[in-house]
Amino acid sequence: MVIFIDDLNMPRKDKFGSQPPLELIRQWVDYDGWYDRQQRELFKSIMDIQFIAAMGPSGGGRATISRRLTSKYNIINFTFPNDA
Repeated sequence: MVIFIDDLNMPRKDKFGSQPPLELIRQWVDYDGWYDRQQRELFKSIMDIQFIAAMGPSGGGRATISRRLTSKYNIINFTFPNDA
């Protein structure tokens, strides 16, 4: 399965400077799943998933994402020419 995440850098940083939705994605990339909240010893593994993400430059409501998450992605950066 391929999961596309648009505007990856939209979650607002909390008072500690973290972005919890992005940390959940990073946790999946690191450990291939999550622990069940009701049965804490039960680990739910999710296999054969690829995340593809897009985001705009930071500023105007978009935050800078952590290096902990960007280290998990291959990053391609490009800009469109301005014909104006």
